Amino acid sequence: PCTSPRIMPAEELAVLLAGLETGPVFIHSTLPDGLHAALASPLPALAAGSLFLLGDLKALLRHAEKRCTAQ
Repeated sequence: PCTSPRIMPAEELAVLLAGLETGPVFIHSTLPDGLHAALASPLPALAAGSLFLLGDLKALLRHAEKRCTAQ
């Protein structure tokens, strides 16, 4: 999960997706674990969520520290 206190737990999201024709759903305990699994997979990957998640993901992809905000 990203570092926002308002996130939906991944397990809860997986239950919502289970009723849809989405293909496989994988849950990882950390964003780095999920990113590494996505990069190693031949399947397409989609990162969707808040700007907080995208900021965390961008920092991981650039091998940089995440910039904190006042929010």
